[in-house]
This record gives sequence, structure tokens and C-alpha cells, in this order.
Amino acid sequence: MTISLKNTVLWNPSRDVNTPNHAFHENTIPLLVRWSSAFDIYVIAHTTTPQDKHQIETLLNNSNLFNFIDSRKVLYCSSEQGKLHLIKQIEPSVHIEGGWELEDGSDIVQRLEDTRVIWILPNQKKRELYQHFDMEITDHVLNTSLARI
Repeated sequence: MTISLKNTVLWNPSRDVNTPNHAFHENTIPLLVRWSSAFDIYVIAHTTTPQDKHQIETLLNNSNLFNFIDSRKVLYCSSEQGKLHLIKQIEPSVHIEGGWELEDGSDIVQRLEDTRVIWILPNQKKRELYQHFDMEITDHVLNTSLARI
């Protein structure tokens, strides 16, 4: 399993990409812990600045997730193209995408033809627009089919 951290597990209330203020969505840490017993998890973070990367690293360290997820499987990229390359190299059975501060992840999900995709898309009008896609689209990671197992 690959998980794009931003807008799935993490959120950033700041609209300024250069001023990261990430936090975990409520109840996502226990979900990741539960998934870690069923999946080989790689987490991918699209970071735009050294401060952005540092804040995410600090959050992950302080959450004790590395007791459950291999810290070597936390991958960073500086572009959506880089994220796509990482996902394709890993060849996961499922990828969970949420985009990043400036994009909703539509480019990524449309290019993952042979991977089961779960797309976290909070905007209901956009969800309706993309509902014909052959993937699971929901507003929150806790509302996915995988969250119920």
C-alpha cells in the first residue's frame, strides 16, 4: 500500500505552501497502525520546502508511527511527477491519494491504470464530476472501504 500523506492522513490549514502547519486528521494514527498489520505501507510526502519536510518528519517521529511503519518506507518528493514515479516503482496493490496544497491529485489518479486507487476528495462537486472513474472516491480516509476492515 502507498499513501500520499497530504490531505489523507495529514492536513494543512495554511493556504500558504511556504508556511506549513501540518497536523494529523483525527483518528488517522490508529487507522495507520491497524493497516500496518495487514499491509506493507509506504508513505509518500510531497514537500515543497525544507521546513515542510522537517515538520512532516517531526510529526511522524512524535506520533510513534515508526513502531509500526518502517521509517525507511517514508518517501519524500518535490513534485507530483516524482510521486507518480515512486508509486509506479513500488507497484502497490492499493494507493490512497489526496493531492497536496495546490492540487487535488487528479493527475496522479488518472495515471495509475493498474493500481487500485482510493481518492480522497473533500469537494462534493468534484467527487460528482469524477464519479465515472473506476476508483473509490470519498471525502475522508476514515470513510474508505479499507477503513472498515
